[in-house]
Amino acid sequence: FQALGSFTDSETAAGTRARFASGFLVADGERIGRRHPAPALGDAVDPIPKWSTRPSTRGAATAEAGRPYKGLRVIEFGVAGAAPEMGRLLAEYGAEVIRLESPNRVDIFRQLGGPSGMGSVFASSNRSTRSVGVDFTTPVGTEIARELVARADIVLENLPPGTLERFGLGP
Repeated sequence: FQALGSFTDSETAAGTRARFASGFLVADGERIGRRHPAPALGDAVDPIPKWSTRPSTRGAATAEAGRPYKGLRVIEFGVAGAAPEMGRLLAEYGAEVIRLESPNRVDIFRQLGGPSGMGSVFASSNRSTRSVGVDFTTPVGTEIARELVARADIVLENLPPGTLERFGLGP
């Protein structure tokens, strides 16, 4: 978190400092987040905020240090929620995350995207990850999944209980 600049030290009130999340987005190498303390009670407030920027970390020697999971391979069997979000977080910190999706059971977040299958909810939950469609009901699909799992460091799964076992992919 330190190498990525996820938190910043900032003044909370006169003479008091604390750590704050520095923003969830990076635009043009700058974190978009808290810049200055809230005005003191009774202070006049300029209706047009004066935005300041933080020093860019783009190209810094510590850029790779901000990717602590680089080199880690994650296979994700997930739908709408916990596993996709965990995969996304691991990917954003450097892991290679490969999501295995069944073409027979389309993720509810994909369904919310309409005919394209790429709505904002799905895109947000699965950004930074790769995805491949695998039909687990076929021997070829099961073998593809087994090969990927055999080469993984982590397997994420939030399918209904017994799903992976039913396809011969359980522990």
